[in-house]
Amino acid sequence: MSDTQTTGAVSDKASKDMTQGSPVLLIIKFAIPLMIGDVCQQLYNMVDSIVVGRFVGKSALAALGVANPIMSIVLFLFVGICMGTAIIFSQLYGAQEYDQLKRCVSTALISGLIFTAVVCAICFFLSRWLLIISNTPADILPQAESYLKIIFVGMIFTFLYNFYSFALRAIGNTVIPLIFLLLASVLNVILDLLFVAGFQMGVQGAAIATVIAQALSSILCVLYSYIKVPLMRVKIKELIFDFILFKEIASYSFACALQQVYIYIGRCLVQGLVNSYGTDAIAAFNSASRIDALLQTPNADFVNALVTYTAQNYGAHREQRVRAGYRSGILIIPLTLLMVMPLGTLGAKWLMGWFVDPAETAIIAMGARCLTLTALAYPFTCIINHCQGIFRGVGLLRMAVFSSLISITLRVVLAYGFSPVIGIDAVFFAAPVSWLFAMLFCLFWTRRFFKQYHVS
Repeated sequence: MSDTQTTGAVSDKASKDMTQGSPVLLIIKFAIPLMIGDVCQQLYNMVDSIVVGRFVGKSALAALGVANPIMSIVLFLFVGICMGTAIIFSQLYGAQEYDQLKRCVSTALISGLIFTAVVCAICFFLSRWLLIISNTPADILPQAESYLKIIFVGMIFTFLYNFYSFALRAIGNTVIPLIFLLLASVLNVILDLLFVAGFQMGVQGAAIATVIAQALSSILCVLYSYIKVPLMRVKIKELIFDFILFKEIASYSFACALQQVYIYIGRCLVQGLVNSYGTDAIAAFNSASRIDALLQTPNADFVNALVTYTAQNYGAHREQRVRAGYRSGILIIPLTLLMVMPLGTLGAKWLMGWFVDPAETAIIAMGARCLTLTALAYPFTCIINHCQGIFRGVGLLRMAVFSSLISITLRVVLAYGFSPVIGIDAVFFAAPVSWLFAMLFCLFWTRRFFKQYHVS
């Protein structure tokens, strides 16, 4: 690599070198845009349901409800693939292997686009069958099928946005993906109201609005990367498929995708058990779960920042800074707990009141009990996620996957095993207990990692 190439890549204002500077400040600055983006993403995902439920009716809302799990599994698959690829990007960027990074971007983009096209084509033609085996009621099957087919046609944009947003984050840029996500979120709301409420297009209108908004964010990400980030600028004549790199990309991506999909499947199994307890239990558990997801966002985003920080420094062979990042993350955990634990415990009933009519005291009490037990175990999840961030950053993805397998499997087994004895509370207690064991596993292997690499 020439000196000119190296200098240009390092001075690129669109990227952030995390191998220098205070680990705590780097992680916090990196995480803040991620937090804002995650909140927007959650609101973005809720808009279709809110607008359809308000302006079309309960059957259309139910159609979205049964289509969502199928769509989410495919989405989590793509997110996992992009997440795994981004780890390699970060390591190569930290090592200043810019030519190799560009080859990696080209290889990952080619393989990712082919994989996305194949998966979406299969899902498009199997949409009706997937809904039928999900026991979708006949009266909402046509609406759910049309929604899924439109989403799968536009899923290529979902992949492109995630690919380039994760790639930008890998080189330290979290602000630009956030800006594009905000623009897409605003457009999605406007188009939802226009197509669903204005043009009376039903669930098809909601799906089209989502695809157009996702297309905007993906196109903006691609253009920005091409114009402003030379490392991500891959011209058609420069496309390279490196089979050796592909094997590494596939290994990382498969591990991350497996983890994401398995977590979601576990959630679906737990949801199936909750469904057997009736409408009140479903309303309580789902409301508490939405609140829980929001409360865990700060910790998750600090961990995502830690992954990029760790990967860059590990790639640069700066093991001391890897350890410093680990310690910095430990210091940040009490801060995140202080932000969310009081809300999840003392404020549980108040938060449940956002989702449930105050007159539904039984639902509020049940949901508050679920949320309180979950929030009391947040120290476990913070440590689990923190250790997984180190595992992912240094490429020990199997440890991150195994810890998730332990947590999800144990949660499902405990919930189903003890529900005949203590009822719905088995679901509520299963999560904290499973997190405890997963935390112990993570701490053990994190300690072994630092000993193995002699990081002091």
